[in-house]
This record gives sequence, C-alpha cells and structure tokens, in this order.
Amino acid sequence: MGNHALIYGASGISGWAIVNAILNGYPSKDAFSRVTAMVNRPLTREMALWPDDPRLQIVSGVDLVKGTQEDLEKQIKEKVKDVETVTQVYFYSYKQIDDPDSECKTNEAMLERAVTAIDHLSSKLSYVLLPTGTKIYGCQMLDKFPFANELPLKETLPPIPEPYLSQLFYYNQIDCLKRISKGKNWSWCEVRPDNIIGFVPNNNAYCLAQTLALYLSLYRSIEGEGVKCPFPGTEKSWVNQYNESPQDMVAHFSIHASLNSEKTASQSFNVGGQEDSWSGKWPIICDYFGLEGTGPEEGSPQPGAYIDAHKKEWEVLEKKHDLKKGSVDSDITHPGFQYFIMTMFDFDRQMSMEASHKVGYTEEVGTKDTWTTAFDLIPLTFGLPHGQRGANLNLPLRILPLGDAITWGWQPGQENGTDGYRARLLRELVRARYHSVDFVGTQHSGFMDNDNNEGHPGLTISQLQGVMKVGLQMRPNVVLLHVGTNDLARAESTEERWSDAPKRLARLLDEVLDVCPDAVVLVAKLIQAEKTQIRANIKAFNDAVPSVVTQKLQQGFKLSVVDHSVVGPSELVDSLHPSYSGYFRMGDIWLEAIKTVSTQGLITPPIAVQYQT
Repeated sequence: MGNHALIYGASGISGWAIVNAILNGYPSKDAFSRVTAMVNRPLTREMALWPDDPRLQIVSGVDLVKGTQEDLEKQIKEKVKDVETVTQVYFYSYKQIDDPDSECKTNEAMLERAVTAIDHLSSKLSYVLLPTGTKIYGCQMLDKFPFANELPLKETLPPIPEPYLSQLFYYNQIDCLKRISKGKNWSWCEVRPDNIIGFVPNNNAYCLAQTLALYLSLYRSIEGEGVKCPFPGTEKSWVNQYNESPQDMVAHFSIHASLNSEKTASQSFNVGGQEDSWSGKWPIICDYFGLEGTGPEEGSPQPGAYIDAHKKEWEVLEKKHDLKKGSVDSDITHPGFQYFIMTMFDFDRQMSMEASHKVGYTEEVGTKDTWTTAFDLIPLTFGLPHGQRGANLNLPLRILPLGDAITWGWQPGQENGTDGYRARLLRELVRARYHSVDFVGTQHSGFMDNDNNEGHPGLTISQLQGVMKVGLQMRPNVVLLHVGTNDLARAESTEERWSDAPKRLARLLDEVLDVCPDAVVLVAKLIQAEKTQIRANIKAFNDAVPSVVTQKLQQGFKLSVVDHSVVGPSELVDSLHPSYSGYFRMGDIWLEAIKTVSTQGLITPPIAVQYQT
C-alpha cells in the first residue's frame, strides 16, 4: 500500500497543484495509492481539470471552524474513505479575518483541529506540510522591510519586529506544529514561497496570472494585436529583483519534503524560481497575448480599473467567444493584490534556495515557463478571446496515426514493430498537460499500452486509401498523415508515376475529409531518404504538398503542412526508415504541430462513436 495524501484547501493555488502533481505521477506513479482533496465548496474533477484517476476522492463540506473536535473527527471519518491510511497532510486552508488577533487565533485553531483529527484517525500519519510565505520576512512592511541589507533572504533570519510579528498568523501555526508534534510519530516542515504563479479552477483575486490573463486578453481585443502595453507599476517596481514561485515547483518541493522526512523534519524552506524583475517578465507575459510589453508610463492603465471600465466590451466577448460568464464580475476587477505585487512591492527581496538544494531538490523553472504554464490552463475554465496563445489542454485528443511502415514503427529485427514516433509524442503531450490522449486505428505495433495506429508497412498511397476506412470511422479529431515513401522508393510504373504522387495524395485526402470532415489533418512533408534518386523524388513530392493542402483549405477543411523533411539520412536506420532518434524527432515535430493547431482553436471535440481498437 502506497502513501495516502490528504490536502486541506485543495481548490486553492497551492492545494490544487499538490493534487495535480501527484495524479500526474510526481515523483512517480506509484508513490501515492490515494489522494484526498478536501474542499470547502463542492468541486468536480472536471471543474478542477484533474486527471481521471481512481486514486482521487474529492471531499467537501468539512468545517474546520465550527463544532467540537469530536464533531470534526466524526465528519472526516464519515466522508473520507480509508482515512485510517492517511500518511501525508498538506494544509492549505485559510480564513481571512480583518482583525489580526482573531485571524491569528482562528487559523492556528484550524490547523490544530485539522492535524489532530488525522492524528487520531490514522496511525500511519508520517508528515504534515505547512505553507507560509515571504510575509515571514516582513515584505508586507514595505518601506520598513527589515532585511533589505541581508539579501538573499535565508530561513535562519530572526523574526520580524513587533507589532508585525504578533499580527502574522504564520508564527502561531509554526509554534502550534512544534507543540502538537512532540512525542508523535509524524514530523513536519514549513515551506516559504513568494508570489505563486499558477492556476486555480475558480475566481481568485490572489491569482495574479488569472488577473493579468483577463486584463491582457481584454486589452488586446480593444487596443489591437501588437500594440504597446505599458507596465502598470512604477520605475522602482519595474527593476526590483525577486523570485516568483511557480505553482508546480512549490508542489513538487512540498511533496519531495514530505517523502524525505529524515532530511526535512522541523525545518523551513524557501521555494522560488528564477530571480528576475518586471523589466524581464512583462515583455514575456505580454508577448503571450500578442502585445508588446513596455516599461511604466505616466497614466498607465491599472488592470482592475481597465477591466471595470470595459465590462460592456467584455460582455460582447463573452457572447462572441462563448466565454464563462462572470469572470470579471468579482473581486478580480478590484485586484488590490495585483497592485501590491506590481507597484507597492518595489524593493529587492530575492530568496536563497540553498536549504532546499541541500535536501536534494534542484528543479529549476525559468520565467517564461512559469507564466505560460499558468496561462495555458486558464482558458479551460474561464475562456479567453480567440487569439490568446494557450492550447486547449482539456480537449480530448483522438489521434489517428495514418501512413505506412514509418507510422507503424518499423525497425530491423522487430517482428511486431516499435512504438515509432508515437511513444515520444504521447509522453510529450502528457508533459505538455494535455489531459486526454487516445491513439486509434486498426493496426497494433510496439510496446505501448495504447499501441493503436493505422500504419500499413509496404503500402503505397493508393493502397492505403483502399484499407484506411475503418480507422477513419473511429472519427479522430486529429489525423497524422505521413505517406508516399513507398510510391517514391519503388520502380516507377505507368499506373503510378512518381510525378503523379501528389495527385494520389489529393485523392486520399478527399476520402479522409469525406469521412472525417471535422478533423484536423496534419499532412507531412516526408522524411528524407539515403539514395540519390529516392531523395530527389521525395523532394519533388514535398515541394508539391503545400499546394495540395491549400486546395483543401480553400474548400473549408482544416489542414496543416508539417515539415518532417528535416529528418535526414543521419537519422535513418537503413536507407528509408528512421532510427530511434529519428522517430523521437518526428514525435517532437508532430507535438509542435498539434500544439499549434490546438492554440489556433482548430481542434474540436471528437465525435461520439463506438469503436474497438
């Protein structure tokens, strides 16, 4: 039996990421046998964009504030299946209260009640993880920031001065864990991110990526693509250095810490990504939305005010692009958090990552990856106007690999074929966070669990056209077509001249589009060959492919040319077929093509049909 993770506050920016990371196999698929996501309000897996995984249970309605300790434990025991097997607790519940004293007492009590309940219900509890943040270094003190001369910030710095110390509930919670862990079999640690950049499945004024995504989408729609978008801060905040904390990095370190208690127990750890300034980040962020990010200007618009002033324009976009209603009619239109982060936090506050590195965590995440990962997910719940640069990762991909031996995965000495480019493509699609990928087809080859394809070794274009219909009737929404090598590699005949291969390709495409008019068909320029004549034949064919595709585009179908001709003789295992490295490269090329058409909004949900593979 593996570990059982229980996450309090699983719908928040950190709790969501813990659940998502574990379900996506961090640090390994078998590290956890169960994941319990505790949320305040009802939440479905589909709403949360978590993978469909039998290990997951979502539990709502457990109140950490009201009732006695016995009442709380009874609720949890009734609602949480296998609660007696919980091994790790990740605590992300928080209650905001304006009065600092009440906020400290309430949040300390919530933590104590939550952890004590699991301690009583599960004898297997081994670790509790507590998140805090850089407020523990006094960042909220602004011009009174106490450690400006002691950068980078280290976990060994002393507590902040009064009265700020007594107003910050972090200290109460840390003291609580020290107290209630005495004599227990479980240990704990504290994790200190700075501003977390990530995704949440609901409106959240503390999610900076969400605020900026809505603002910049609206700004582009009103002001136009490619226009300058000034930074909504000051000259000082434009250049100050700090570490943003990528959501996945915070989750990964937290899981790492909880599984390595012998290294991390009773310690505090900074967690952050690349040290950077807004002058480095803002152009990258704006570029994602097709804008030119520039420095601060007098009178630069503030995101909240801009959104508030253009609600009618947003309502038009909601109707035009079928966006989620109410996305801007919330606290997000008055983002005080965004103003603090981008304007008032105008001092250097970079953190040292030495402590986390010492316990074996060395993951690095750059600025671009930090933001694009979040932006790619936001459209899946809120929607963004057409033209934003994120792919619809939640849209199921039903992919038909269509072609000859190269699609099938031919390699010498492999009677049943190999995974060809398909294993690499699948792995990279999963890494890119596509949530559902299904290969279909009547043929089977290689070692993958999903070994389906429509690759037919030895067949020409016309021969493939004669046998592909059953595969097409599975109604893929993406077709990967690499065909023609056999036409161009064998002796020319009067029935099948080399020069007529593009015409045969056009006829094959007619049938593909007749059966699957809604599919996106990615048409390959063929990989190269070793022999001179065949290489020349392939070049002539490849030169004709764009015009064939253009004809179909003009008829209203969805196609794109994908250039595999960059796979050359050095990446062949013989004179025609790719080596393993050649197949890997093909997988990467198909990946980029799929991401492009996904970003363009060309892929639509697959048609519901019954099929066997």
